[in-house]
Amino acid sequence: VLIVVILVIVKYVSGPAQGQVSNNLAPLPSTTATYNLKPISVIGSYINFNYPTSLVVIAADNSSNSNLESYLYKYTDTPETWLLSIDVYKLSQPSLNYDSSYAIRKLNPTLYKESTVVIGSKTFYVMTDSSTSGFSKVAFILNGNTSADISLQGSDIAGLSNLQATFNMVLNSFQWKR
Repeated sequence: VLIVVILVIVKYVSGPAQGQVSNNLAPLPSTTATYNLKPISVIGSYINFNYPTSLVVIAADNSSNSNLESYLYKYTDTPETWLLSIDVYKLSQPSLNYDSSYAIRKLNPTLYKESTVVIGSKTFYVMTDSSTSGFSKVAFILNGNTSADISLQGSDIAGLSNLQATFNMVLNSFQWKR
């Protein structure tokens, strides 16, 4: 009797599972319908710009002596996260070559592709990270011996159009105050 009980248990445990198969898979989450591009204006000490309502403000680190102004924003929609960072630096010379973030990218042209974006009288030097499958761009702009670094990084299962629209919004609205 004990052997029969053990055989029944082994057959039950090692046999095929019983259940129901359904083709009604839940769709992947998408940021397209929920992402809000309505602009919020920022008026800083050195710069003004707009960013989309969907981004959340994160406290930025202004502890560097050369960092004059800093902004950090985040957008999270499972499974993706975006980070928008805008920093204003005082440079020792009026050249982007003295902005270490720009200089390190300039020294690595196989990894970072440089392009120029002109909006009105403003010229942005945009470095795109070619090693990522998502969106990774940093725009640099100079005003005398002050530079602004505008970085947006992230990925989105719905595509990169909202990331590009966010980047465009910041660049199109960007203004120096001094």
